[in-house]
Amino acid sequence: MKAAGLFGPHTISPWSPAGPGLSDPKGPGQPGEEKPIPGVDTAGAALLKGRPLARQLLEKAPEHQRQQFSKASRNASPDAFNILAGILQDYTDARLTESEGIASASTKRAGKIAHLQKVWQEAKVFLESHADISNPGKQTASLRMYWGDLKPAIQEVKDAMVALKGQVADADNALGGSDAAWLDYVFPGRQMGSNQRKVSYNDIRTADAIVLSFCEEIQAAVESDNHKFKNFMTEMTSAQQEHKGLLREIAALSKR
Repeated sequence: MKAAGLFGPHTISPWSPAGPGLSDPKGPGQPGEEKPIPGVDTAGAALLKGRPLARQLLEKAPEHQRQQFSKASRNASPDAFNILAGILQDYTDARLTESEGIASASTKRAGKIAHLQKVWQEAKVFLESHADISNPGKQTASLRMYWGDLKPAIQEVKDAMVALKGQVADADNALGGSDAAWLDYVFPGRQMGSNQRKVSYNDIRTADAIVLSFCEEIQAAVESDNHKFKNFMTEMTSAQQEHKGLLREIAALSKR
């Protein structure tokens, strides 16, 4: 997603990521809840009518900027509109940069989840082919016997989980440790070195549930990021509309 139209180079404003969003019912600028903005008189307040986001952002702007806006609005100067337009553009640039980061990270995590599920499925099928399904509690799938064939797939599963481990705190130690520590995490109750380990069909099912639960936790984080991204897009649309209105006001004043 690239900046287009009225959006210029990305500049992070120190206030834009903080504070309530436009949709926050407790945020300033909501109908019936408007309070005087320090440093802004009635003339400035009149210019802010119908511009809830500009009002909200001006309230969080530095005091000298509010004073400049108030002075310009008293003098009916186009500078008042320019100040609001600049504030809105800084806000949109900052939100755009942040939303691009969220979208990129979300896409990468989603791809890693898909990869993890794929390679784990391959490892699980290999293990199940050596397990006794008719006696699911019997430990027949020897990791020692099949380790040469299994290790590349298991290592790939571990690597995929390590790439995502920051989202799942209880996996940090196991995923950052040895192969044996990782296997103890995925196959709980089998506290042995990987070369001595035998697992049952039930153990494989338990491991499958652990890996799938891991993926679900990451997916929940992805969905949360996607929701945040959509909120950002809504706020930026509102900012665009207010910005265009201000540009029309500036153009009209320049023709007088």
